[in-house]
Amino acid sequence: MTNDEILKQLCFESQETFDFFKNLLKYSNLSEQGLIEEIEFARLKEMELSGKLCNRQDDTIRIAFDILTTKLQGNLKFTTDKSFIFEENKWITYPLIKDTEMAKFLYKLLIRYTLDLKKLIHLSSILIKFFVTKDNGKKDTTIQLDNCYIKNKKIIEGYYKENFPRVVIKRKYEPNGNKDCHEFMDLLLHLCNNDEDTREWLIERMASILILDVKFRSKWGQMIRFYGPTGGNGKSTFVKFLRLVFGSNNVYSASLDNLGTKNNYDLSNIINSLIAVDEDSTESYYSTQTMALQKTIITGETMSTREIYGKPEQNTPITTLFAMSNFEYLSEDKTDSMKRRLTEIHTEGLLVRSDSWFEKLFSEEQAQAFFNFIMNKVEEILKRPNQALLNDTNYISNRKEELRRSNNNVLDFIDVCGDKIEGYSVRYVANEYAKFCEINDLNALGKIKFNQTLKVELGLTQKAVRLNNLKDYYETPSSLLENENSVIKAWLKK
Repeated sequence: MTNDEILKQLCFESQETFDFFKNLLKYSNLSEQGLIEEIEFARLKEMELSGKLCNRQDDTIRIAFDILTTKLQGNLKFTTDKSFIFEENKWITYPLIKDTEMAKFLYKLLIRYTLDLKKLIHLSSILIKFFVTKDNGKKDTTIQLDNCYIKNKKIIEGYYKENFPRVVIKRKYEPNGNKDCHEFMDLLLHLCNNDEDTREWLIERMASILILDVKFRSKWGQMIRFYGPTGGNGKSTFVKFLRLVFGSNNVYSASLDNLGTKNNYDLSNIINSLIAVDEDSTESYYSTQTMALQKTIITGETMSTREIYGKPEQNTPITTLFAMSNFEYLSEDKTDSMKRRLTEIHTEGLLVRSDSWFEKLFSEEQAQAFFNFIMNKVEEILKRPNQALLNDTNYISNRKEELRRSNNNVLDFIDVCGDKIEGYSVRYVANEYAKFCEINDLNALGKIKFNQTLKVELGLTQKAVRLNNLKDYYETPSSLLENENSVIKAWLKK
């Protein structure tokens, strides 16, 4: 009798349940006759060791459990709401299998031993519990390719079966295969304003997309933002190519401008995607809360998220963030905590290329060539001492300083009025800054940001001093001068 004929006799609850057990037999190389032979062999072995024949039902259950867990290891998993079988090098999802359905299946496999129903259900229950995994792979950092996988900063041939891989990319890695991706390299050079050093920096950050190690991401994680004041400069072309190479399922489109400003259920999708890209970042300021969340994602710190109608759960982000915008980056971040973590590249020219160039760029041949190229780069990085990436180029360093200044006009105030800060009263300096902003048509930053900048940039702190020790003593309001021994806060060296 064939496996299908045996299973049809069991009257499972649904076709999906039937398919589950059919494929479990197929992919685990499990059969009634084979299982009986292994049980009998184990019985004889135990008899040789103990001098007693194992024929009780409890002994049969125990031996069957040991054999089944060994044979099904790496082929069967359960979560709280789903069942999984490893079929043709990937985990296939099925509805959750009840222990009563598993008992029907085991009854047929163990029919020779006439086990009573309670014992069969008990065996089914402990068998399901043995293969339960709690995290659904969300804490795993494995990337499965078609012929190998990346885990713990190693590229390993074959298929990852210990748990569900966090990411599946439907591409082979061919170390000695074609790596000629001329058109995409041309696109990157264009986006980097023909700065080859910056292009190499960008290539290494693209390679780091495939290194999900928490410590690595904590040290090297970056958000990359392409800014171009007009359309047609290649930003959308870059995103389209990302989807072609890594698969649309691994490139999630999301708004990154307002993270944390509302109950954002999208956050769970963002942090569990290999790449999250904001394709139309607005001109609005990134709030302090948004910046804090972005930094948490970039550095791979564990964070709480929840899906709609779901309970909050702790997840480790694996995402590399990209943003495309026609507007320069602006932030109300008061601590500059993101300045190391965000790189904005200002693409200044239009992308003017022939139709044949675009055709070659978006070909499957180019996508696979770039994937081979970037995987080679991953291997190169992982072989370096401490897996170090390239430092910021001159262009990137200068650009970060430009952004720092455009987001903090206190720095310009220091440049112009720096000789009227140290030794002057806090009141006087604040008034001078207000005048500076009014004259230059600038929006004055808040007190916290202003004070923090003076502390960091000039090494100053607020200390109480006597009035007659102030450099602005003669500009002190007359109401305060009545008592020269009174004290007032001033900016002084720490």
